Formats: sequence, structure tokens, C-alpha cells
Amino acid sequence: MAHVYLASTLPALRFTGEPPFSGDTLLFRCAGVLDGDEQHDVERVLRRHDKAPRTDVARRWVELELSFSAEIARVRAARAGMERPRTEGYTGIVEDPVERAFAVENPAGREDALDLFRWNCAEDLAREAPFGFPAVLAFAVQLGILERRAAFDRDQGRETVERLVAEKAQVQW
Repeated sequence: MAHVYLASTLPALRFTGEPPFSGDTLLFRCAGVLDGDEQHDVERVLRRHDKAPRTDVARRWVELELSFSAEIARVRAARAGMERPRTEGYTGIVEDPVERAFAVENPAGREDALDLFRWNCAEDLAREAPFGFPAVLAFAVQLGILERRAAFDRDQGRETVERLVAEKAQVQW
């Protein structure tokens, strides 16, 4: 019953929107409602730390994230001319969206495509139990995406790109 109350009080999120509140606020709202393992997994998703997940739904999310990260690394390696075979556990779930994202030339558009894929995977997760813990965990995933995107700073990003290009130009081969 606690999951129903918590899930029903969470606001709807939009991929192009702003976070309605912080991850800290979500953790506070979850405290005393979720059991210890669930609270741990919501914090794990929000803080993106490496502690082992404790619930089945979080374990499945972590497996998807690991596959996603491995595929991103494989595509980046291939673009750099290095051979990196697909890792075990090829699913077809992450490979095509990552390939499509890296077909986007604009780095910001590529990042949008990768984030949107993760966002949609979280929505799929929430559909398992719209008023259960999967919905709460999916909300945490999506809130984390919004928080990270809200922290982007265009000017700082431009300065970083210019610095990296200047550094690359100075390298003597």
C-alpha cells in the first residue's frame, strides 16, 4: 500500500522539462515509505554509485545500464579505429539505439538520443507496476536524467570543446 501512496504522489515528468524537485527531496519523500533495500536502490540510481543493487527490478536496471555503457564504449572504440567486440549478452535492445544515436553528428543531439533511450527504458520499467516499486525506481531514473541535463552549462561546454581542440592541435606527431 505504501508504494501506491508514494507513486501516486509523484508528479509527471517530461523529458524536455525541468526537474520538479531534487534527488535529495525524492530520497526524503521515500524515507519511511520504502523498505531499506528499496531506499538503497533509489539512492543508487540517483547518485549513480557502484553499490550492488538489492532488489530484482534494480538488478535488471543495472544490467541494462551495463549493456548500454558497454555498447557505447564499443561504438566509440570503433569510431576511433579500434576493434572492440560486442560483449556477452547481446540483446538487440541497446545496440540499435546506440548505433542510431552515434549516427547523429551533433554531440548534443547524440546525448539527447542516448538520454531519451534511457528515459524510455525507465518508462517501460514503470509499466510493470505503475503504482509499485518499479514506478518509483523509474521515476528516480528519470529525475536523475533531468537533474543531470539541468546541470549542463552551454558556455562551460563550449569552453571545454575549445580547450580540447586547442590541446589536440598542439600535440606533435
